[in-house]
Order: sequence, then structure tokens, then C-alpha cells
Amino acid sequence: MRRSCKIAAAAVVLSAAAVTGFFWLRSPAAGAIRRATAEEFRYRPLKTLLAHIAMLEKPDACRVLLLGETSEQYRMFFEHARLKCLANDESGRYDIVFVGGRCNRPWEKIAAQISSSGVLAWAIDVENLQAAGFKEMLESFPCEQTHLWMPGEKEWMLVGRMKAARLKLDTMLELFSDEKAFLDLARANCQSLPELFACYVGTREQVLPAFVGDLSQTVRPEAFVSRDIPEIGWLVQGGLDEDIFAAVRAEIRSMQLVRRMVLEGNIFSGTADGMEKALDMWSTAVRRNPRDSMMLERLYRLAVNAKAFQNVGNLKGAAKCYETMIAVRPKDAAALQAYADVMKVLGHPEIAAQAEKKAREVLK
Repeated sequence: MRRSCKIAAAAVVLSAAAVTGFFWLRSPAAGAIRRATAEEFRYRPLKTLLAHIAMLEKPDACRVLLLGETSEQYRMFFEHARLKCLANDESGRYDIVFVGGRCNRPWEKIAAQISSSGVLAWAIDVENLQAAGFKEMLESFPCEQTHLWMPGEKEWMLVGRMKAARLKLDTMLELFSDEKAFLDLARANCQSLPELFACYVGTREQVLPAFVGDLSQTVRPEAFVSRDIPEIGWLVQGGLDEDIFAAVRAEIRSMQLVRRMVLEGNIFSGTADGMEKALDMWSTAVRRNPRDSMMLERLYRLAVNAKAFQNVGNLKGAAKCYETMIAVRPKDAAALQAYADVMKVLGHPEIAAQAEKKAREVLK
């Protein structure tokens, strides 16, 4: 039975599902077009991904200790995966010790509560964090084996274990065979293990050489994601057939390549004349992986900004946001309709009619 579950999970991983539009139209990003305020700037599905990355690194976990100021935001994802969660316990030992944001407990006490094969996961908000501060955090993290993950531009995670270990891919795939856990992931626009691995950056040893030059600069993903895809030497085949293992590894590589396209687009977008190149990189990335979390986060921020512009009467600013969204995702029906509404008010009925027509065609 477990073998059949693994095969079924692998099939899910290798399928190229074409239902992204459905999840997008029902996601917070689409809702942002209708109801978001300027304060709702964070892309909420990133919380889902952070919790599941912790579970991915400890796929046989049973008990989770929640620590830190934001850890309760992640409880439901662990409980949906049938893990027992406790908070602020100071005596037990746990398969996953999950720290959300700041925590007053010293690392040595936290490390003492990790089970012999357990993991320590630290979800970090790097908003306005200088490189020097992040380097200190990375070096002080008390694990022999440490991995850096980046689901979003500002929401990162360190996951480590006290003794280095290699993880079996077949046990990781079982996370996607659990109905409730998979539903959470699907709602977060993540439908496969390779899509989740798009967020993987590397080991601490692979990341530390990136700290060069002026460390007073605010951290950015593109400063730490290497141009070359990192070797994931800690990932092994387990009970999977060789052809399935090779296919999953190839798909992980593909998702990593897409993430680099997104980041390259981010770099271009910050230059004086690079927006056209940025749009080209982003639209190519979306065609190859329409569910890249960092790309969806950027589209979500555009939707929030567009609504904020509308609220203060800056319709040209809103239109520009929608135009960017449509350039990246030409079949985004929600953005097309919102753009049509704005163009009507701005006095461009022909453009509005074309956008509405396209939105109807997409919805069919």
C-alpha cells in the first residue's frame, strides 16, 4: 500500500496540471483586486510553504514545538498534516522545533529539545535586514547541517539538524499524498515537490561565500541564489525506481531554472531601461512554471498596489499595475477585467472592450 502511495505521489509530481488559472482566480492575489487594502501586502500562501518546507525536511515527524512571536500562524498547517503541536514547552523533545520570527529562548536551550533525528526550522522576515545581520543569523544557527529556503522575496527559512543526514525522496513525496496537506499546498499554488524545491537556495556552506563587499546593504534573494543550480547532495533515491528518481530530479532542476528567470527579471526591473527585459523574463518564467511562489508574490503586490492607487484616485497608476500583470500573465482574467474597469473610467472604451472580451474568452 505504501508503495502504491509513493507511485501515486510521483505521478502527481510529474503531472503538468493546467489549472493554475482556477487557483489564481480564487487566491488572495485575485481577491486583492477587489478588496485588499494597502496594509495587506504580504502574500499569505508563503506561510503555507514555510510550514511544508519544515515538514519536507522531516517527513516522518509526529510532534512539533512552536516557538517565537509568529509561530501560531503556522499551527493549522501542521495539524492538517496530522502532527501534534505544542507551544512554549520547555521539557519535551520534538521532531520539528519551529521558530517563527523572534524568540527570547537561547539557541542552546532550543537545540536541546530537538529529537535525535529532528530538525530546527526558523522562519525569518528579512524586511530591512542588512547583510551583516543575516550573516550573523546564519552563522549562529546551531545546526551542523543547515539549509536556506526562500519562498518569497522577504520570507525566508533556515532548516537544520544537529547531525548531517541524507533524506530519501520517496518519503518526501508522501507529503503530497496526504489529502489535507495537499489541499493546503494546492490552495497555496504549489502542486508538486519540484515546485516546492524551487524555493531551495543551498547549504550554509554554499551560501556563506555570497557575503562580500558592503554588508550594510539590505538583503535581496538575487544576492544569495547562485547562478549555477546547487548540488543537492543530501537528497537520495530511497525506494523510488531509478527512472522516477531521475525524472523528479530533472523537474527540480527545471523549477530552479525558472526561479532564476524570476530573479533575473527582478534585477532588470530595478534598472532605468530594463523593464521590457524584466517583463520578457517574467512572462517566460510564468509559461514554464505558472506557480512559482516568488513570481506569484510579485503579482500579488501589483494587485494590492493597483487597488491602493484606485482608492486614492490614481487610476493611471492602477492601470500601469494591471498592464504589468497582463504582460506577465496574458490569461489572468481577473486582472483583465479590473483593467477594463479602470480604462472605462479613464475614457478609453475601445481598450476596455478589448480587455473585457479577452477576460470572457479566458473564463470560457
